[in-house]
Amino acid sequence: MKSRNKKRLLALVLCMVVAISNSSFIFASETGQAEYPQEAEVQTQDEAVADDMDVAAYAADEGQAVAEEQTAPVEQVAEEPAAEPETTAAAPAEQPAAEVPAAEQPTTEAPAAETPAAQEPAAVPTEETAPAAENATAETPEEDATQAEAENQQLTWSQVVGNTTVNVTAEAGALPADAQLSVTEITAEDEVKEIEKAVEEKAIEEQFSIKNIFSYDIKFLVNGSEVQPTTPVQVSVDTPEITPSENAAVLHVDDNNVAEDMKGAVDGEGKVVFDAPHFSKYVIVQKGDAKVNVTIEYYDDTQNPKTMIYASKKELSPGESISNYDIADNWNINWAEKSTTDGKFESISNLDEIQVVSDCIIRVYYTPQEKTLAGSITFYDYTVKAGKQDGSWGFSDTYYSFNQLTNDKSPEVSENKKLIAGTNDSNVGQNYPEYQQYKISLPDSKGNTKDANCYTGGDSTIPGLLKKIDDNGNVIFNYAEPGFFVDSDYSVQFGGSIFGGGKKRFLRKVYKDYTLEFARKGDTYTLNGVRNKDNGWVTGAGNNFYPLDSELPSYEESERSHNYYFGMRYDVTFKIGDYVGPLNYKFTGDDDLWVVLDGKKIVIDLGGIHSAAEKTVDLWQYIGQAANLTEAQKQQTHTLTILYMERGAGASNCEMKFTLPSAKIQQVDKTKMTNISFYKTDAEGKGLPGAQFSLTNDSTKTTMYAASESDGLVQFQQLVAGTYTLTETQAPDGYVTPTKTWKVKVTANSGSLSAKIYQADGRTELGKLTGGEYQIINSASTPVQPPTPGIVETKKELSHEKYIAKNKDGTYNLTLNVSGAVGSESYANMLDVLFVMDTSNSMERAMNSTNRSSRFDNQQKSCRRCCCQIEKQENVDAQFAVVSFDTQAGIETEWTKDSIKYPTGVGNYSGYNKKAGGTNYEAGLIKAKELLDRGRTDATKIVVFLSDGDPTFYYKKDSQGNITGIGGGDGNSYSDIAMTNAQTQLSKMSMNYFYTVGVGPKDSYDHLSNLISSAPIGTVTGSYNGTDSSNLKNAFDSIIRDATDLLCTEVTVTDTLTDEVELADQKLQVVVKDETGKVINKLKNASGNEVDVSDIITTQTQKDSDGKTQIIMRFKSDYKLESGYTYYVTAKSGQQQKLSEVSESKIYRRW
Repeated sequence: MKSRNKKRLLALVLCMVVAISNSSFIFASETGQAEYPQEAEVQTQDEAVADDMDVAAYAADEGQAVAEEQTAPVEQVAEEPAAEPETTAAAPAEQPAAEVPAAEQPTTEAPAAETPAAQEPAAVPTEETAPAAENATAETPEEDATQAEAENQQLTWSQVVGNTTVNVTAEAGALPADAQLSVTEITAEDEVKEIEKAVEEKAIEEQFSIKNIFSYDIKFLVNGSEVQPTTPVQVSVDTPEITPSENAAVLHVDDNNVAEDMKGAVDGEGKVVFDAPHFSKYVIVQKGDAKVNVTIEYYDDTQNPKTMIYASKKELSPGESISNYDIADNWNINWAEKSTTDGKFESISNLDEIQVVSDCIIRVYYTPQEKTLAGSITFYDYTVKAGKQDGSWGFSDTYYSFNQLTNDKSPEVSENKKLIAGTNDSNVGQNYPEYQQYKISLPDSKGNTKDANCYTGGDSTIPGLLKKIDDNGNVIFNYAEPGFFVDSDYSVQFGGSIFGGGKKRFLRKVYKDYTLEFARKGDTYTLNGVRNKDNGWVTGAGNNFYPLDSELPSYEESERSHNYYFGMRYDVTFKIGDYVGPLNYKFTGDDDLWVVLDGKKIVIDLGGIHSAAEKTVDLWQYIGQAANLTEAQKQQTHTLTILYMERGAGASNCEMKFTLPSAKIQQVDKTKMTNISFYKTDAEGKGLPGAQFSLTNDSTKTTMYAASESDGLVQFQQLVAGTYTLTETQAPDGYVTPTKTWKVKVTANSGSLSAKIYQADGRTELGKLTGGEYQIINSASTPVQPPTPGIVETKKELSHEKYIAKNKDGTYNLTLNVSGAVGSESYANMLDVLFVMDTSNSMERAMNSTNRSSRFDNQQKSCRRCCCQIEKQENVDAQFAVVSFDTQAGIETEWTKDSIKYPTGVGNYSGYNKKAGGTNYEAGLIKAKELLDRGRTDATKIVVFLSDGDPTFYYKKDSQGNITGIGGGDGNSYSDIAMTNAQTQLSKMSMNYFYTVGVGPKDSYDHLSNLISSAPIGTVTGSYNGTDSSNLKNAFDSIIRDATDLLCTEVTVTDTLTDEVELADQKLQVVVKDETGKVINKLKNASGNEVDVSDIITTQTQKDSDGKTQIIMRFKSDYKLESGYTYYVTAKSGQQQKLSEVSESKIYRRW
């Protein structure tokens, strides 16, 4: 019986071999690659499904003919095995694995057809198990199938830990059947720290960032004892923190805390999957972004609680080191700590270099340096009673006094209002009677009316005496005064006769060789006292502050016990930078004390003759809170000017203390310096806050920064003589940043410096407001968004292919590709093209010295040729319009697809008592906007603006914006107002493309290109110089290419796999090739910069609503597919049946 069964079995096997040799599996070919017919074009979803089904039917009907007739695509992503010789019946094992099952079923009395279809996959033996069929015993087919199913059975374990589910799948026999899965989350602090250290070392090595870490001890137990699998098992970890769009790493951490990368991945459901050859500690690392954000906080370690004094942010690559984090000049690092992924902090052992792989906070703890330092100071000595000169020869007596002087920077005397040194109290007698008449009555700090030249009777002060410090450093009062802070001596000849013999007496004497001594602790400065030019001690701060006693003139008659009448000034410069700590100034004393921030803001105002008064100011209230400052504001140099006077004979008290970051105490004119200021406004003159500027010295290349304040004021301090370039680096919110720059020239004038602002040519001075302040006008208000063409689902524009290739390990590579294309067969892109043409008188001039044809004729020919070229395009539905302009403007041609009317000559538009033939950009753009507003709403709008000169005329308007006249020069000189008005008008226009084209010599239209800076955000702009006919042709050729080369953008390829196909893993490979087959490693982004392919193309897998796996290749929205490039994405499939129905593809594209 056994012998008969063996014979039957052998006969059956031989028959099946013969049958197989005369048939073919649908995907077999001589090269080993599975093939099926492809369309060279992208199909709709329904077409793709239908075609795939046709391929399957064709293969079933024709058998091997399919494999022989189909040709493989040229591009191959997966390596294919070498071709094998045709298999004979003597070598059945060489047949593809997919063909073996039906052929090698053990033979029994029951026919093979009775084997249940559902058991067919389980019955498929591997190449290692197939030979066993030759030794098969007389078991029934049912027993044989059951045995095969058992041998291929997969076992699954699952355990929930917190909100995480861990699944383990193993082949039968890899683990004992009674093995139990044990998963515990590792939370012990010491163990977590060791794991984090190992993970960070791995992240540094492989340069990825860490967003989160999940650590688990995964093991299998049998009767309480740990067992290991005999073959690798598959593990999936499902945690809600990780989504399908994220990346993750799986690390195995051994007993020596060394991390090994297990090559895990995130599948389409957001599960982390990996193969585990053994069990112990596994770490799921949720990867972060390509850059790591590090916040560094700096604290004063001597305070309790700790006070934050500095804070900075850095963006680093994973694994990059921080070695320059010590940013405070006046502090020493004591220790530092870094946050961990669980939000705790750990001390940093190596302070010289800190490596980071995850977003974190580093806290640096400082101790303040303590130092005594000297600061420059200017003292002013006032002689109140310098002597009486008796009159003779009919002249009256003269009483010499500092108070007789005047200061032309302050107002003239009116109604006897003049601020003087010494009181006007006749009972005290500090002043001569001639000067006791001056009175200034003002409310004091307690609401009582007091005289600013008389003792207030206590510590009440009188605000409102000081006005400002101008850009040249001059102290300006609101009232007449004798020049308290004028930096020059003033003397008279006292005694003698008309023949001489008198002696010099100083009414004002200036001293610059004294110094203030400060005790500095960290960033806090406390006044110790005053030293003289020999560094000798003069006086201490506080009571009895008399720094000029040694300078008391012998001829001072007012008071003799001390030198009571004096003033002093010092300036402190500082930058905020990364500073966030206290920012204050405190004064205690008498008499007058003013602290002025940046020349314009009086932050402490303790005017008047009073006893010791105290005031502290928080400068953050004037500068703005640190968290809200822009980078330009942080880098702006601020100046704090301190003005102090003792002008009432009596006690003298002076205490000063301030906290400023890295402050520098400067003498006002040790090096001659000045300031410059201007206002940033809109076209209506309204001040705009938030504009950021840089000012660079053209010689030294040093750069200063400033930002416009709430009223639009912009100030730059401490400028030395030279030429500077002023640049607006960022416009206020809702406004457009101009591309032009300005020049600032600081020159010496009669011993002092003055500063002026010019246009970029360095010759034309910037316009001013009615008050004489410079004004920079923002060229645009809230920008208009360009029109957005609709989304078009493409049908046949993109070349698209799918194919598979067999790998040596029995798996298959599924490859999708998409190729860039130009134009569209099924969609005619609508273009509205508008020409704004110059008809000013100068257009009659020759193009240049060698081309004597007129600029007007060259302009006409270029526009005509452009229209013809666009009309020839089969995929374009274009219409055209024409505006002409000179002093005013008009519409030559409304939107048309027929004949186009161009201007016939120059000088067509006069008006408002102005002759025709000027250059009014604004007028042309107003008419252009009228046409754009009447254009097709779904068309791409292109405006070409031509001119041979800079704008010379502009429209005058009333407060409602109505045109009231035409302003400008004689029509031949550039007008900044004309350009600003044109830019403002352009900012109101809605278009997709805007170009300026100069006609003729370039130096005649230097400012034309500045116009494009005000085009609305999102508008594509360009500027061309048509200096001759050839350049003019090239300019229009470039514009035509922009208008007609419509490359695909916003492309997404979605491929849905059928139920029979499962991905072997979640790894997707992207390759880009050009027409020659060369692999392209860099692509150009929207800015034209070369970037990695991964920056442009992203891939992912996900499940659709029917549970089918989708492969998605998504291009960055603003990337345009390159014509001639082919983009591949390849996935590995573990299944091989029905691959002809492998996917349904969709491609979406936006014009």
